[in-house]
Amino acid sequence: MPVDKTHTLNYRFLATATNSRSVRHQPLTGLATLSHYIDKLFVVNDNDSSNRLYEFTTQDYINSHFRNKGIFTNSRTVHHVGVGGFNFDENKWSPSVNFLDKNGDPFHTRQATFAQSSWLTPGPKTQKGIAYIRTGEKKIEEPFNFSQKTLSILSMSKKFIDFFCLSTSKDEEIFL
Repeated sequence: MPVDKTHTLNYRFLATATNSRSVRHQPLTGLATLSHYIDKLFVVNDNDSSNRLYEFTTQDYINSHFRNKGIFTNSRTVHHVGVGGFNFDENKWSPSVNFLDKNGDPFHTRQATFAQSSWLTPGPKTQKGIAYIRTGEKKIEEPFNFSQKTLSILSMSKKFIDFFCLSTSKDEEIFL
């Protein structure tokens, strides 16, 4: 059975040895599909959807594919959005994903992977601001180091949005 965007997903997270969990989400059925995550990402800018798609596509695929297509050539996607608890290497893990049939039984599994490339590119000044607050800590009186964070240039974001909002079905083949 071929996998498509309407099949239910069941993630098995293995990002850290101490934090292994299985997560199921979704609309009417309570289970996730790629289609639902994509809708939530663009309609409500949902961080959870962004993170599930980041994990599904893998860090290596996202960055290499965009660069090969000339999209986000001076950018990088290297971490989850809006969640803490992952260090730089833990963000390189993509969990295994089970695709479930209509009965909820797995028919295909994509094994967990670890990004092989670092994807860190020289960017503008990586130290920004004068202070920041780390979750659960006091104010740290020094600039924040963005060197291992996702970097997106505004003009590239516009190109990305134009691509998704204005593309034809033929253009979709180029992206995928």
